[in-house]
Amino acid sequence: MTFSRNRIDKYMRIEYGLSKMSLSRQEQVEIVIRHKNRILQLTNNILDIVGDSRSKPIIEQKPLLKQCFNETISELSVIAGFCGSKERDWVNKVADSIARLTPILEWGLPPIIESYCTMINSIIIDFSKTPFIFSTGKLNSKRHKFESKISSVRKGKW
Repeated sequence: MTFSRNRIDKYMRIEYGLSKMSLSRQEQVEIVIRHKNRILQLTNNILDIVGDSRSKPIIEQKPLLKQCFNETISELSVIAGFCGSKERDWVNKVADSIARLTPILEWGLPPIIESYCTMINSIIIDFSKTPFIFSTGKLNSKRHKFESKISSVRKGKW
């Protein structure tokens, strides 16, 4: 589920019919903001699904959750295409974490899923630098906490 730099660039050419280099800075900012807004919608959908798990088991909603996770990672990858290598690496690591989380969704893990949504929504993009950067310095520690929760569940320590 990792997204390589070439895949991100290919997506950009398919999605927009051109490379990001041919876009003005304003157009790049608008694209990133549009994808960030889509991420907010997707994470809100995820939180709604998790909140509904009291009336409907998560196992019944697993396909919808997987779709939301995949779309979120896809949107993050587009944003990372406008950012530096550290941001792209961070998105790849988050994608790997989600790939490890998806098979165990039926265990009903609302706290972990909520942690994921909080981590993704806390991304702040600094448009003053080129390439853009994630300006939230605590993202790596949040990702490590998220990954340790997944590891605990997979080992049966949850």
